Amino acid sequence: MEKDKLKYKFQGTGLSVSERNSAKKAFNGYLSTYPNPSYSDLQLLEELVYRETIHERYKKKIGDLSKDDTVKEAKIIPKYLLDFLNDNLAQQITIKDKLGLFKEKTEDEYKAFQVLEKKFEIWEQNHAEERKVTCPFCSEIFFLHIRTDKYKESGLKLFKNKVLCNSTLWKIYQEKKITKEEFAEILNVSIDYIDWLEEKIYPSK
Repeated sequence: MEKDKLKYKFQGTGLSVSERNSAKKAFNGYLSTYPNPSYSDLQLLEELVYRETIHERYKKKIGDLSKDDTVKEAKIIPKYLLDFLNDNLAQQITIKDKLGLFKEKTEDEYKAFQVLEKKFEIWEQNHAEERKVTCPFCSEIFFLHIRTDKYKESGLKLFKNKVLCNSTLWKIYQEKKITKEEFAEILNVSIDYIDWLEEKIYPSK
């Protein structure tokens, strides 16, 4: 949490001044992308950058040995150094796994999704007319989160102007091939609505 960030002070114990400065920079780099770390997370982060710094120290030692022509077989890396590097690297991997630092790809994908969402918000603001819909019941205008031209028109015509109805169904109903209850069920309306259709939309001649 943010208060833990403010409370925690990087120590860099056991490192030289230059190493401590480098480690602190790495620590802050991890911290800038690490979401809501707890105090124990911060301790693990310091342990991680400490091990990374020591790793570089031993790699430099190997480099110095390889340049020392006075040392017999200097080009061969001593086994104790290789063992240390291997063990230290294994510890770094373990700490990174505990801290969830191997989820970088997922986080990058999430950030990309956030950017896409932002672009969509801008598109929505600039293309309101392409999303405008008028309610067939109350005539109120509202907006969809998708372009209306992306919908395919249904072959079943269930509206006359803005009224929910269907002339073919009405004809079948008038021929008593379906009951009023069945007609209402097809339209998903009340039986009273069928009476209203007869009065307002399909009045008897």
